[in-house]
Amino acid sequence: MDCKRGIVQILTCDAENLLTQVISGIETITYSYNGDGDLVWKETPAGITVYSGPHFELFVPADPPDPSGPPLIPPTTYTYFMPIATGGGQFTFDGQIGVTTKYYFLGSTRVAQREGRAGPITYLYHDHLGSTVASSERRSSACA
Repeated sequence: MDCKRGIVQILTCDAENLLTQVISGIETITYSYNGDGDLVWKETPAGITVYSGPHFELFVPADPPDPSGPPLIPPTTYTYFMPIATGGGQFTFDGQIGVTTKYYFLGSTRVAQREGRAGPITYLYHDHLGSTVASSERRSSACA
């Protein structure tokens, strides 16, 4: 139960004890895994996220972005679980526009991320257990 909001949460797991669904009030989040137990798909009211290994994430919003807004470049088409070849940027997924997130690692620790091809790099900071506890962006130009 979410005590702050008074909402009951229902968690559903599969035979391998992997979380497959979370129902919280009227919102439902669904998770799908591959044969190795790796998360490959998450569907929320906000949209669908497809995971391509630990380094890439593709998010397609439930409501497509305003077509009169600035375009994301360059467009690339991906179909479901195909590997990412461009390293980030705009893509279309079932006709909707989404954005990739690329993660950077130092050994097995995720240390930074970048949304889209030209987005700023966000640096991630961890506690002694390895959980991300803070993030920051460097917005100034690089020194030569």
